[in-house]
Amino acid sequence: MQSRQTLIALPVLLLAGAMLTGCNSDAPSASEAQQVAEGIFASCDNLKVKDFERVNGIPQNDGSYLVQVKYTVRLTPPDSIASYMRDTYPKTLAELQAKDSLFKELRTQYYDRLHALEATESMATENDLLAKYPDLSQLSAKVTEANSGPQLNSFVNDTMSMIERNMMAACPKVNPSTTIRMVDVPKPLEKFAGDVDIPFNDTYAMIKTDNGWMARQ
Repeated sequence: MQSRQTLIALPVLLLAGAMLTGCNSDAPSASEAQQVAEGIFASCDNLKVKDFERVNGIPQNDGSYLVQVKYTVRLTPPDSIASYMRDTYPKTLAELQAKDSLFKELRTQYYDRLHALEATESMATENDLLAKYPDLSQLSAKVTEANSGPQLNSFVNDTMSMIERNMMAACPKVNPSTTIRMVDVPKPLEKFAGDVDIPFNDTYAMIKTDNGWMARQ
């Protein structure tokens, strides 16, 4: 009796599964969603979609779908970026990092000495102490010198801006906000000496057309 019930139940389950599949068949496929992703970057040879995955599809009351996807964009920097990041950036970065470390060390020495003097001469101002103690004045001059010229943070920020400008020039038809979004992700910036894989998680609004599912404009 148990085996007969099982045999009867099996076709019912198969039918129910087929009905569910039929309900979900009229929805954007992974390949259709991938075409949307590829269309975003199609105008730029420096950007390629890879490892695409359709995560979920959510039907909307108007017949459209919200399709959740994740993928990777491989960014191949133009030579204007790659050569600079390979040949110039690492050397300048190392020099400015050493300069920044020296500045912080000298600043610590200066304030340690200043506070020690203030503890013994509480009525004296900082300028009074600088005039009275040559070693403090020398430390102050060294701090000023170490803090002059190009600065580490400004250099890194300027380099990021350079990468953004050059990528927007190489990919003028890609939405600038998308380009900036990609440049902001990879750290450290030295990665831009070669190919960079950038993860994306997006949601596309898609509608059914005579040519299949497409992104809603």
